[in-house]
Amino acid sequence: MGELKEIFFDLETKRWSDEVDGGWSNIPAFGISVAVTCWNDSNSFQKWLENDANELVKELEQADKVIGFNLIGFDCEVLSAYVPNVHELLDRKSFDILLELKDRLGFRVSLDNICLATLGKGKSGRPEDAVKWFRQGQIEKVVSYCQRDVELTREVYRYGQEHGFICYPRLGQPIEVPVDWGTER
Repeated sequence: MGELKEIFFDLETKRWSDEVDGGWSNIPAFGISVAVTCWNDSNSFQKWLENDANELVKELEQADKVIGFNLIGFDCEVLSAYVPNVHELLDRKSFDILLELKDRLGFRVSLDNICLATLGKGKSGRPEDAVKWFRQGQIEKVVSYCQRDVELTREVYRYGQEHGFICYPRLGQPIEVPVDWGTER
């Protein structure tokens, strides 16, 4: 059997929870500002804008595994406003690091905290910043922020594969969380 075709994916939104009717229960209304993908070991990042949503989903469908952080509960929910059957198309092949960790830990942890504790480096801003930059027309800044999240997600995923654990912070100390993210998965 050949190597799995894996794609790393993240998106940023045009709106935040307090700006849509229903707040966090209406994630599809957040809208896509930009998305970024990266295949396997490629350092080539692809930028996607809102009007590319259908093509983005077609690209994600080509992968054996779609890897992200809060992928199913957030990114795919946002995409569902553009491609209503996105969960049907992608959930079975999605690897959501947030859900994996929540299942193991019993609580949610942020990508930034995982990266700081595991890799010693963090995100380049907050999701709210990306919404603000989008509104200011600073699209390339949003793309850079989103690309950084994709890079960090890929690094955390690979770290877990190579070492069999990742870390999260507790009382200022990194706590190891065993993971089984082997390449055969």
